[in-house]
Amino acid sequence: MAGLRLLGGLCAAVALALVLDAAVCLLPTNEYQRWQLPGEELDRRAPWIYERIHFDPRPVDVAIIGSSRAQLGFSAAAVEDRLAQHGKHANVVNFALPFQGDDLMAMIVDELYKTKSPKVIVLQVDERPTLVGHPALKIIAPE
Repeated sequence: MAGLRLLGGLCAAVALALVLDAAVCLLPTNEYQRWQLPGEELDRRAPWIYERIHFDPRPVDVAIIGSSRAQLGFSAAAVEDRLAQHGKHANVVNFALPFQGDDLMAMIVDELYKTKSPKVIVLQVDERPTLVGHPALKIIAPE
């Protein structure tokens, strides 16, 4: 009799866990929170990119998007200065992230066009694209 009671309690606990798991899966997700998750893996640039695109009122005239090569190879301030020397004033932002991944670069471009109207987008292109995509895409991408 005690074995049946224990088995019934165990089945009830498993059923409750499954119902709660299903309920959690149906909860809405917050895009801002997804961009906050990658953390140290991306040097905290992913949250900054989302915040700069959606919450900063300054325009983005020139966006630099790529991997760490573009992040370290292009200085947004230097590009702005060089353009100013030629009489063209533009807000230049470097949205490059560590690691290579065309999929995440495309996602950044999509986010950028939701709220801003860049005049120029500089995309880093590699000879051999990665076969697996960006490691943070599984965290940031919508379901």
